[in-house]
Formats: sequence, structure tokens, C-alpha cells
Amino acid sequence: MKIKLTVLSLITSAFVCMPFLFVSGCKTASVAAISVTKVVDTAMKAWAEASVKGLTTVEFDTKVVDAHDKYRRACKIAADSLERVGENADKDLLLSTLKMVKAAADPLIDLISDCLAPTQSSQLKSDLQKAARL
Repeated sequence: MKIKLTVLSLITSAFVCMPFLFVSGCKTASVAAISVTKVVDTAMKAWAEASVKGLTTVEFDTKVVDAHDKYRRACKIAADSLERVGENADKDLLLSTLKMVKAAADPLIDLISDCLAPTQSSQLKSDLQKAARL
């Protein structure tokens, strides 16, 4: 099934999205971006486990894949924006790109939380809120 095969590619691409902030020179934004990426990676792994165990439906898996695609597009837009300005990126641009990525991660985490135990779901949501704080 295509959805099941996509799970692996989504997880392996999770850490590709945000390394651009390291070149920006803003340590706080870099740490926050990497933290958001780690939360998304953790959520994607939890969803993949549930999916492989048959605890999700094809429709649900499709929604997760779509939400992750939106998240990855937000990461790409952020990366492209920062690449264009290079080392001259100011703090406002860094913060706005981080907010954009976090905004794209929120619905993905909310969706995946639906297939997790309440404690795991709460932990992911809490981790995402902490990750995006500067």
C-alpha cells in the first residue's frame, strides 16, 4: 500500500526540513526550529507505529500524509526565504519563519494525537508548545 511505504519516506525526511537556521546565526531560533522538527519526527514515528499495527484507517493515514506535506512545504518556504537573504537574515525574519513552520506543525500534531494514548498526545502537544518558545 502506498500510504504504508510513504511512512518511511516521511520519517526519513523529518530532519531535512529545518537545518537552514543554523547558518542564520540566531542560536535561539535554531534551537527552537530543531526542537519543532524533533517533535514532528516523534509524532510521525508514533503515527507510523500505529499505522503499521493497523490502528489507523487509510483515510486517516491520507490525512496525516497531506498534513505532513503541508508542514514540509512550510519548511521549504522558510528555508528558501532564509537562503535568499543568507547571513543577513534579521531576527524578525527568523521568528516569522519559525512561526510559519510551527503553525504548519500544529494541525499535524493535533491530527496524529487522535490515534495516540492520551498521555502521549498531551506530551507531544506540550513539547511542541515548548519547542516553539523563544
